[in-house]
Order: sequence, then C-alpha cells, then structure tokens
Amino acid sequence: MGYNGKGRKWNDEIVKDELMKVMTALGISRMPTSNECNLVYGSKALSQRITKRKGGWWGLAKEMNLDIKPSQTLTGKKGEEYAVRALQSRGFHVERMSQNFPYDILVDKSVKIDVKTSALYKQSHGNFYAFNLEKKSATCDIYILLTLDDDKEVDRVYIVPSVKVIHNTQISIGEISSVYHQYIDKWDYIVSLSDYWKRI
Repeated sequence: MGYNGKGRKWNDEIVKDELMKVMTALGISRMPTSNECNLVYGSKALSQRITKRKGGWWGLAKEMNLDIKPSQTLTGKKGEEYAVRALQSRGFHVERMSQNFPYDILVDKSVKIDVKTSALYKQSHGNFYAFNLEKKSATCDIYILLTLDDDKEVDRVYIVPSVKVIHNTQISIGEISSVYHQYIDKWDYIVSLSDYWKRI
C-alpha cells in the first residue's frame, strides 16, 4: 500500500477500513499481526494507531468479530507463563498485570517487566529473532526476551535493562552472534533492581 499515514486524521472507521484492506491483500479472514500490517501497509502508521487505540489489538478484533492468529496468542501467553515460573523458582514475588497494562509482570512490588517471545526468522542474509516493543519509550525496567527453538520451546532467555534500549521500538537478535548475547540469563539484574528499591 505504501501509505505512511502522516498528517492523516485517524478515526475508528478509517482504522477498520484500512485493516480490511490489509486482510484482503493477505487473503486472510483473521486479525492481522502488527508485523503483517507493517509489511502490507508499508509503514507502522496503521499498527501504531491500533496499538494506541483503547483496547488495542484484542479490543479491535473483538469489535470486528475477528479471530486472533493462534500462534500469536499462544506464543505470547506461553512466554509470560514461562517467565512467571522462572521468576518464582528464583524466589521472586510475581504479580501478573491485566491485558492492557503497559508492562506484563511486577516483581517484588517494584520491578516492572515486559515479556517478549520470538521464534526464529530464517532469511538468506542470516537468521534472527525479532521482538516488537511497540512503544517509543520503554514503560518497564526490564525486558525478558525469550527465543523459541523449532519445537516452540524456550531456548534462550535474555534479561535486558530497558535503559539500554530506551527508545527502541524493535530488537533483532542474530542467531549466531549479537550484542544482546551478553544479556543471556542475567537474572542478577532483576535481583539488583529489587534490592535497590528495598533499600530506599
């Protein structure tokens, strides 16, 4: 489509109309993913508008009576469940936030954590994992990034302080090498933040 959406006055009617065009282009009858919208639409204008909208993607899908892509739903929920269990097994107190909260998990009543999960994208120029952070500025203290193997099981866990990617809207991690590999299993970052808030 190639429209960047700049200067456009968005409303619900336009959002739904443009979303239907994306679905037609993809030949699908379900709710498109944000990546599919970006690819077909030619920019993030539509996907960002949906994200900022009250109820977000889930709310809009419900309004339009559209199914959510099963792998998208299950992958995200599975990732959150894994993170909760991993944190609890390390002795953290864990609270899960509601669907439209700006982060997923609150640890020890102080550390805000957002969980993102990605399977491997296989490309001719190299394989990588992609995590869509969506927001222009981080609303959490820590990102827990989970990569999945071919069996859709968690393969690696990256504990990334949000201050290191404060304005990133996406994180890409190479399969073989990446600057993010230094954050694999850095659970002590969460310990340090929790201890810090306890001392104050």
